[in-house]
Amino acid sequence: VFRTLSGLEISPIWKLAPTAIGPSEPWILYAGGAIGLLGAAASAVFALIHAKIMDLFSSLGLLDNKFAVPRALLGAFCINLLGCLIPFTMFWGEFEFEVIATRSLASELPYVWPTTGAIGFEMNATHYHALATGFCKLLAISFAVAGGFRGGFIFPF
Repeated sequence: VFRTLSGLEISPIWKLAPTAIGPSEPWILYAGGAIGLLGAAASAVFALIHAKIMDLFSSLGLLDNKFAVPRALLGAFCINLLGCLIPFTMFWGEFEFEVIATRSLASELPYVWPTTGAIGFEMNATHYHALATGFCKLLAISFAVAGGFRGGFIFPF
């Protein structure tokens, strides 16, 4: 409805290259199950890390609404620190997805400047860089929630 009323064409948001899907084999089912179990383990680790981050904010007395500004500043500082080290952790919305999914260079990231970050991190180097990006993005999400941010563009600074 929104796209029609605003005069936008109805088409895919991302322009990903088509990939041919070949015949399936039984081991793919087992590989998918193993990946699912790894995802469940990652979510359990995320829950533990998020609880520790929330405990940190609680121990600093920042979860009380009268300290909303210091809470937001600490959350924003941590998010921006992660973003300076790994620019791919910034925003990660519909405009950043294609860059991340295709493992493109950080220079193609919209809304991030400088795109090279403090250490020149790129996701196209190794699979470990993709894992580091995912882990740091989970940390950024946790700091966003702990800092009181609820989504959307949260960097009006």
